[in-house]
Amino acid sequence: MKLTAYPFVVFNTLLNTNLATLKIGAPSRDYAGLMKNRPSDTPSYNSPFSITLPLLNHSYAVQGRIRQRYVLREEDFEPHGPIIIQLTVQEADFTSNDTICRHMAKRLNGKSAVLEHRFFGGSLPTVPRDPEHRVDEFRPIYYQHLTMDNVMNDVRHLAKTLKRSGNQTAVSPVIVVGVGYEGFVAAALRQKYPDEIFAAVSINSPTMGLSLKSDYAFADQFYYRNAVSRLYEAYSPLAVGRIRTALGLLKDHINKGDMAFIQKQLELCEEPLWEPSQLNAIYNHYESMLLDAAVVQTRKGEFRSEWSPSDIAWLTSESVRIRNTERFLLLMGQKTRIIAKMLRKIKEGITRCITFTDLLLSPKYHDDNSIRQLWDPMSYVGCTYYPICTLNSDERSIFGARNDGCKKALQECQVRFNGSTTTLSQRQVWERYDMSPDALNVSSRILFSLDSSDPLSSLVAAQPPDLEDTHCCSSRRIERTVAGQPTILKRVAEDEAVGSPLLPFDFAR
Repeated sequence: MKLTAYPFVVFNTLLNTNLATLKIGAPSRDYAGLMKNRPSDTPSYNSPFSITLPLLNHSYAVQGRIRQRYVLREEDFEPHGPIIIQLTVQEADFTSNDTICRHMAKRLNGKSAVLEHRFFGGSLPTVPRDPEHRVDEFRPIYYQHLTMDNVMNDVRHLAKTLKRSGNQTAVSPVIVVGVGYEGFVAAALRQKYPDEIFAAVSINSPTMGLSLKSDYAFADQFYYRNAVSRLYEAYSPLAVGRIRTALGLLKDHINKGDMAFIQKQLELCEEPLWEPSQLNAIYNHYESMLLDAAVVQTRKGEFRSEWSPSDIAWLTSESVRIRNTERFLLLMGQKTRIIAKMLRKIKEGITRCITFTDLLLSPKYHDDNSIRQLWDPMSYVGCTYYPICTLNSDERSIFGARNDGCKKALQECQVRFNGSTTTLSQRQVWERYDMSPDALNVSSRILFSLDSSDPLSSLVAAQPPDLEDTHCCSSRRIERTVAGQPTILKRVAEDEAVGSPLLPFDFAR
């Protein structure tokens, strides 16, 4: 499951912008960052600036540097206005008008900065022979510098750099924004550094299910797939039965070794080998179809975009319409087969059938020189300090009982990274970054914004007390069903879209 495809709940806020009275601690002089390529301040400029940081640790010099990119927009800034930083695992050189931080900066008369997460986009380690970081010089050993602490310090460093370098920003409050995994980092920054980070906005950010263990005692390992099942049932109880039947039929053919059936269903050029890893991949492929359909689709997770539903409505209606189970299985893989055929056509001009490798979309097969084959930072994050697992399910779900998915994911981590990864337990993550449910329930100035139509909302543990809007000491959990509707919602004016504000507490307090 991709951790970067999470929806954004549209912000509609009546924020008080009188932030000049805030007194934030003076920035430390120990963080000396070099700002490069700073352009003139024009509203249309969206190319990234960059800062050069130590690769390993911000507190002392080490061998190796990382050139980190960010997009700064400051045309709406008023003296002492906030600095709003949005962490992203996407490219930073996009048109930044529609980002969440940009939207907030306009309302709060502040500066917005979209910061590329280290090792994503163009924010990669430099090499001695080429300061512009040639991709063929990257080495897997650099992964040891991809840690939660370093990522958090990157955000802190940028905040302090902007406060020092800007005009009338010395006391500007810093607000950090993120979606999904990046929202987890934003909340952790507020928890760990409340004197530096004034507030955080964490959007659909899982704080549970952070375990690659197979112990049934960890109930939250089943929450995600149970939530997906509930969404399907909400659309059509009949569809749930049809889907269960289809998955059962597929599993029976796999267990019998009926590779001819699999070849026919997936339009493969050859029968798959009778090999456990391939058989598991086939079944997981179909489960992924169901899981992907439950994700609320937006243009990109960290952008404000047109509201759109998930694919559940389409998939459930087709499961009811197509009574033949084999035909329904054929339909489930349709989108992936189309993509695979396109890749095959691009590579060899063959569209009559696809190979099993094409079906699984192996990046190595399609592009041996691709940087993604050498550089897979999100997998490393998921194998170390953010080990979210959505692979296990219980008997109540449409996927049936499964308790070994996370364990297999842990084994794959060891294989992929040659045994060099140390996977934290959920309790270790909670304790190290003050992100346990108990800690989040008594946190302050963190907005947990959720689209309840997205199953990821089931993994957000924070339930701070529901205090009055005038109370600023508590964090807030705001849930709306914005997307994921049976029919596509037409975009309306923001002030009419949501009856009550999604950012209810006063950031000026």
